[in-house]
Amino acid sequence: MAQDVRSDDDDEPKTWRYYVAQRGASVQAEMDALLYLVHKDELVGRGAITTTLGLMQDGSWPDVQDIARASTGKLVNHTLLPKMDDVAFTAIGGKGKEFWVFGTNYENEASEERPDVANERGSWRVEVSPVKAVAENYFLNVMQVMDNENQEVLDVTAIENSLIVGVQIKDRVVTFSKTSDIIDRSFMLPVVGEGVFKIMLTDLSDGAWEVQKDGDVFIDSIVVKKDDQALCFEGTSGEYVITTGEK
Repeated sequence: MAQDVRSDDDDEPKTWRYYVAQRGASVQAEMDALLYLVHKDELVGRGAITTTLGLMQDGSWPDVQDIARASTGKLVNHTLLPKMDDVAFTAIGGKGKEFWVFGTNYENEASEERPDVANERGSWRVEVSPVKAVAENYFLNVMQVMDNENQEVLDVTAIENSLIVGVQIKDRVVTFSKTSDIIDRSFMLPVVGEGVFKIMLTDLSDGAWEVQKDGDVFIDSIVVKKDDQALCFEGTSGEYVITTGEK
């Protein structure tokens, strides 16, 4: 299962939250999350940083030899799952391994029919892999896209319990079902920090839900539609309990 939730704010880096739950046929099954790149990345702490292409001053795409000069943006990826004590980052690419997958380099050269002046095919990737062999793995990444000169990367906080995983970033909170199964029972959601947060809870069963905060009823009844299976509301920091049940 994969979930992709993105947000747009003209005054902040563009952010994506990407979650994948993988079940292998056995404990020995190899499972990775792949981040495909144009250039070799720079690994910094929990994140992988790479520059992205920008337009030339006349608005055209750069030739391959102009890529470094034209790059005006960067992508910062934070890996929250697997956790830091159970994760390995491996950069793979370069000549002979531009499109390397499990021991084979699949050629993908540009041609007259398929030109690639800006080299968007890329030639590198980062494999994010769990260190411990288990039959089920969880991958949670948060990607932020910004101008090259921007050094203000938003702080990212992971949310995880037996039913949900999620992310708190600035004034946004997003959660997913941990197992990819639709959630049809109560669960807790901690929210910390100052201000009002926009909260989006996905993978919920359709019907009426109740939201409690710090032991009191916060929203008496809010309906989750079958088409989106998501619940959205605004609130401040506190201990939330999300409970299903028709009124």
